[in-house]
This record gives sequence, structure tokens and C-alpha cells, in this order.
Amino acid sequence: MYEDGDIRIDSHFAHFGARSYAIAKIYSVYVKDDKKSGVVWMLAALATLIAGIGALGASATTGFGEASSDWLTFLFIAAVAVALYRGRPLPTYQLMLVTSSGEQKAIESADREKVAEVGGALEKAMARQG
Repeated sequence: MYEDGDIRIDSHFAHFGARSYAIAKIYSVYVKDDKKSGVVWMLAALATLIAGIGALGASATTGFGEASSDWLTFLFIAAVAVALYRGRPLPTYQLMLVTSSGEQKAIESADREKVAEVGGALEKAMARQG
């Protein structure tokens, strides 16, 4: 029914690497979004905005040459904000199986469509069991 790398689903079993689940023992499946906090880069972006406004204000009153340290501060904080943004944790998606033993994480990926595709294949296999 479905095969991709170490994931294989047939009419009787779902294989995820070394783990196997009997299709008849899976009650339901769902995709769980695991969004990680990315607040630090937002704080740095806010600090960049404040530093930019401060540098503009200093340039307006004293001239650009005398406010160059304010602009350097702005550029430094902006560079830090960009670095934090690029390094922010991206959300991951988990395919969860509900069995008599409770909830089990079958796979985890940053690709939501792949996780949903595997979940759809499991649902088809479960429908054929019923």
C-alpha cells in the first residue's frame, strides 16, 4: 500500500524502522504540530527597531557623522537578529498512533505533507480492516 525508505504499510502491519504496529491494533492516527518557541529572535528584531529609531533621532539632531556609533549599534543588533532568525527552531510534525497502550509517535519530520501522506495511508489500511 505504501513504502518510502524505512516506512512500509501493508494491509496488516505498519513498519516504521525497527518498530511494527498491527493495523488492527491502531485505533486512530493524527498529525501533531510541535512548534518550538522562537521568541529570542523576535526580541532581537524589536531591539533592532528601537536602535534604528534611536539612530535616526540622533542623526536628525546631531548629523550623521556624530551619530555613527548609534548606526554601528543598530547594524550590530540587526546582524544578531538576522543570525537568530536563521537559527530559529523550525516546527516539526509528528504522526501519532493511538493504540491500547496509549499514544505512540510513529514518525517525525519537518515535511508536513509527508507526515500527512503516511497518515492517509494508515487510515486507508485501517478502513480495509474494518
